[in-house]
Amino acid sequence: MLNLASFLRSFFDLLIRSTKKFAKDDGGYLAAGMSYYIFFSVFPFLLGLLAFLGIFFGSEKATEQVKDVLERQLPGIADSPIIYDNLQSIDFNKGLVGAVAVIGLLWTGSAVFGSLTRMMNKIWNLEDKRSFYNRKGTDMIFTILIGLILSTNTFINTMNDVWRILKPGGLFLAVTPVYPAAEAFQDPTHVNIITEQTIGYF
Repeated sequence: MLNLASFLRSFFDLLIRSTKKFAKDDGGYLAAGMSYYIFFSVFPFLLGLLAFLGIFFGSEKATEQVKDVLERQLPGIADSPIIYDNLQSIDFNKGLVGAVAVIGLLWTGSAVFGSLTRMMNKIWNLEDKRSFYNRKGTDMIFTILIGLILSTNTFINTMNDVWRILKPGGLFLAVTPVYPAAEAFQDPTHVNIITEQTIGYF
């Protein structure tokens, strides 16, 4: 009984201190600002990702990759004629214009990371002494990395190849830990946690 009373006291103390800290740091305004930057950074981010991938894979392949990202991360958005038609109508070249387009779009799309950095600095009372261009360059690098992570899914590509190569009635044998086994989480290289029903998805 004593332990329960101590736990409840600690819990309510944490709740009260968290609420006071949230109010002191203007948590509501920070959340609203973060939402604003996320909303207005999505389309430049997608175009920047499309332009970056288009330089290496061509505009048609890049458009399909971006559409695949939308289908996986934002279901329903990818089928919107407004989004898809705009993505298909863009043709970035590999010259100076293409490079400027990539930099400009990534510059705009990276605003969400700058907002996130300022928000975390305010919460933890930190002072960012980096120069403006240093901060913006870091934000753009994060934008590129996130774009590459979202556009590359080895597991899905592998399963698509299995479906393409396997003959009708063929068998595919895979041995891997599945949820809720602890082994599915303890290996940091497991980026896709699967269940016994995952294969049925494909």
